[in-house]
Amino acid sequence: MSTDSYPEHAKMQAVADHSQAIGEFLESSGWALAEWACIHCGAALSGPRRDPDLPRDGDCCNNPVLRLLEVGWPLQRVLAQYFKIDLDRLEQEKRAMLDALREANRG
Repeated sequence: MSTDSYPEHAKMQAVADHSQAIGEFLESSGWALAEWACIHCGAALSGPRRDPDLPRDGDCCNNPVLRLLEVGWPLQRVLAQYFKIDLDRLEQEKRAMLDALREANRG
């Protein structure tokens, strides 16, 4: 596999040991992945669902009351974000690999 042709796969391979260890820790320890959100307006004040139009200090409405809400992401997505791996590009690369294998088997 050429790292030039499949850069997301190369990134994933480079962090495989670390990703495996972190993933096993998160699964076995029962850690909940969460973010702060206002219970009045529902605005997420950090993390992936954060509304970019909200001020960074958490002033989302006139009376913000914050609580932790589970993010509800699959572990694969959490690890991909942490290691800066684009899952959409990774899927495109997988499809390109399959196309290349099909083409090679035809000839």
